[in-house]
Amino acid sequence: MLKSGHPYARVAADTLGIADGFSCCEQIEQGTGRGTLHLAEALARPLRN
Repeated sequence: MLKSGHPYARVAADTLGIADGFSCCEQIEQGTGRGTLHLAEALARPLRN
């Protein structure tokens, strides 16, 4: 669990969480309850529209 002072826990609720690896995504999701995207997924988003 991430502590409240951890940088991921201080990010605004409307900010997109991006991580470069599976374990990083898992830590953010488990620590904050917010979803994340892998960097490649975030970069591909505009191409889908």
